[in-house]
Amino acid sequence: MPDIEGEFTDPDAPQEVNEEGELIGAELAEPERIDRAAFWVVFETGFSMPGMFQTDLAPLAIQPEEKPTARAASDAVYSLLEIYYPKALMPGSETLAHVMIAGPFIAAKLILLRTILAHRRAERLRPVNRPAANDNRQPAADQQYDWLGQGQAA
Repeated sequence: MPDIEGEFTDPDAPQEVNEEGELIGAELAEPERIDRAAFWVVFETGFSMPGMFQTDLAPLAIQPEEKPTARAASDAVYSLLEIYYPKALMPGSETLAHVMIAGPFIAAKLILLRTILAHRRAERLRPVNRPAANDNRQPAADQQYDWLGQGQAA
């Protein structure tokens, strides 16, 4: 229970109800949520954050020509959260805070992983000691294409 009455309302505190199960002495007001405009700021910031950590990721930020499409996407996400997870739209929502912290980090790591895998694929397909185009001789066994990558055993 709160130390000083009226200081704050604990949603998990015991509450009095009447015989019909309705709250006594309390208004059943809808809890406050962040609005679509505030959610748009959070949405836009989420895409800008990777570029704040690494400058080469700056293009991930929402570009001026993308704003109408991005705003439509933000409003769609907001609507989905309203339906399926309204607690995420509460001011000071722990869920939203966790997503804002973890989301950009995970996205940046996924981009890095994709880049590493693309680099590996390019290295595996790079020819090694390629014979000249007018040379009709067969390449020696050690001059074949390096499909496995440098120094990897077959």
